Amino acid sequence: MHYWLTYLSPLMIPTERPDNPFTSIIVPLALSTVDEQQTSSAMYSLSAFNQSSSSAFSVARRKQRHALGSVCLQVAFEELGRSLVKANHNAPEVILATILNLVIIGIFTDNYSNYRIHLRGGAEWIRSIDKSTWKHNHDASTIYQMFSALDALRPAHSILARDLGPQGLSVEYLSLDKTDGSDSTLNRNHHLADHEGLLIASSKTGSYCLDKIFALTKPVLECILQINRLVFTGVMPADGEFVSLEFKIMSSNPELLHFPSLTPAYEKVAQHHACTLWCALYIFYKSSLLKLPPADMQWLVRQSIKHLDAIESLTDGLTCSGLLWPLFIAASEAEDEDLRFQSIKVFEKRQQLGIANTTPARKVVEEVWRRRDQGDTDVSWHEVMAQLNIDILLS
Repeated sequence: MHYWLTYLSPLMIPTERPDNPFTSIIVPLALSTVDEQQTSSAMYSLSAFNQSSSSAFSVARRKQRHALGSVCLQVAFEELGRSLVKANHNAPEVILATILNLVIIGIFTDNYSNYRIHLRGGAEWIRSIDKSTWKHNHDASTIYQMFSALDALRPAHSILARDLGPQGLSVEYLSLDKTDGSDSTLNRNHHLADHEGLLIASSKTGSYCLDKIFALTKPVLECILQINRLVFTGVMPADGEFVSLEFKIMSSNPELLHFPSLTPAYEKVAQHHACTLWCALYIFYKSSLLKLPPADMQWLVRQSIKHLDAIESLTDGLTCSGLLWPLFIAASEAEDEDLRFQSIKVFEKRQQLGIANTTPARKVVEEVWRRRDQGDTDVSWHEVMAQLNIDILLS
């Protein structure tokens, strides 16, 4: 618990926040009642597995922590199974928080592909619950959105998605009722550079909150999901849909948005994270749908790496980390040596923090570079990932 509170919780979000859900929501859920201890077991397992991947510990301690993580994981499975067979789920956020932690374990251990079991099971269980459940309880809404974000950032290409199928979770119905007096929306606030309304409603029950947790704005998430659905089906949209999607991407640029944080420095970090996510989104669109060569995207890659480099400078010595997805997407298309060098520096920082899925992600990127340098102009990261039999979340 001490390791979770002092190290792992801060590690899982881009900047320090007093409302870090890994502390403010998951810890109270884990300590709530004896009958709901699967949340704590999954939390302890994740904490132990992270220590087992950290170079800060001796080999002996890392082995001991890995064994302890396995024991806690088995307990979590058993307790989760008992909870799922109950006819009445009075606290669905407890169950989903457990499943969320089980998914995240795949990011911190070499059992990467286990995330599939928990994403699929979680999504199926969510569909069996009245969707209004996730709207009216703040903790449930937050955990639901975090789970949805992880699902959105998994590889969507059919050769990688396999048994997971197309993504079907949505945050649309979580919007607040218009009768509550809060009619400002993320889409409207997005266009107001000096408006602090982007996060005004985020703390309210049922409202979108991934912008303040991961700096993942709602328009960017919606565009990622739309591209993922097109990529999965392999059916390219009509020209009009291309125009509409690109316009939405362009209008979703968060460069001028305000991300209220504890300090001005943290605010800058959050904004840089939001910007690199947007750059990666645009790269993803151009590479996956338009099939443009990397040379046509280098300006976006450079922008993305510039934001990542700024984050590294502002967070030097701090325990925090953003999502892997923007780094992976941008680095995969990097052609210039300086951009590749900067990408490797960010990969190395994540590896030092014990984020285990960084190593196979870096392996995919470096193999993409190698093949392109040898003249393979048609190589894509998802094909390389499939050929190397690497199966990871990009979160």
